[in-house]
Amino acid sequence: MSYPDPLMNDLIEPVLAEIKAELESLNIFTQVDEGEDAYRGEGPRAMVMPGRYIISVAATRMLRHVVTIYVVMITNESGVQPSDLRKKLGPAYDKLMQDVTHNGTCFKCFPSLWYPGFIQWGEDTYVGILSQWETEVHQIFNI
Repeated sequence: MSYPDPLMNDLIEPVLAEIKAELESLNIFTQVDEGEDAYRGEGPRAMVMPGRYIISVAATRMLRHVVTIYVVMITNESGVQPSDLRKKLGPAYDKLMQDVTHNGTCFKCFPSLWYPGFIQWGEDTYVGILSQWETEVHQIFNI
C-alpha cells in the first residue's frame, strides 16, 4: 500500500492558510492567526482554528475528511454594538463565500453557524462573531 495523497499534515493546513489570507486581504483585522497570541484589545481580530475531524470512506480509494473550521472574530472597541460589528464584519462572510473551494485547497467549505454576540472574558466585555465552517477534503489512497 502506498502513502495516501495528500498526507495528513497537508489536508487542512492549506485550507487554513487560504482562509487566513482571504481574511487578511479585507484589511479590517489588526491580526489574523490561530489564536496563539493573547488578544490585547487592539482592533478587530480574527482567529482561524481547526476543530473536529470526521473521516469516512467515500469511494473505493478515497477518504472524505470533514473538518470543522472555527473563525472567531472579536473586538473590545468601546461603543461597538453587535449591529456595528455585523456591518463591519459582514464582508468576512462574503469573502469566504466567494470561492467555497478556497483556491482549490478543499472540495467545499460552507458555513454552518454565524453567531454574533457579546463575550465576557474576565472583567473585559468583547463583541464578537463565532462562525463555523464545515470543510470537506478528499484523500486518495491505493490498496
